Amino acid sequence: MTLVATSLIELIRDAVRAKLDDHNIGIVLSGGLDSSTVACLAPPDLPTFTGYYDEPGFDERRFANLVAHDEHHEIRITPQDFIDHFDAMRSFVRPPV
Repeated sequence: MTLVATSLIELIRDAVRAKLDDHNIGIVLSGGLDSSTVACLAPPDLPTFTGYYDEPGFDERRFANLVAHDEHHEIRITPQDFIDHFDAMRSFVRPPV
């Protein structure tokens, strides 16, 4: 691995640690690059959570499961759940590191 790649990984790892020091609860894992990177660099004892829809084109669990921690929770979200809990959900979800 090159010095640049190693330095970049360490910078990202430090950013993940700094964010998790404040709120060490768990990781919302979408299966995308940002949340997958956070999951890979976070302590493995943190639980991961993935929300999913019953629509095949919007179900990214197969990607999330590649980096999910041992304690992983999958939460089915219906259209009505989304409407009913949107405001509460916004107050808990933080942007990726």
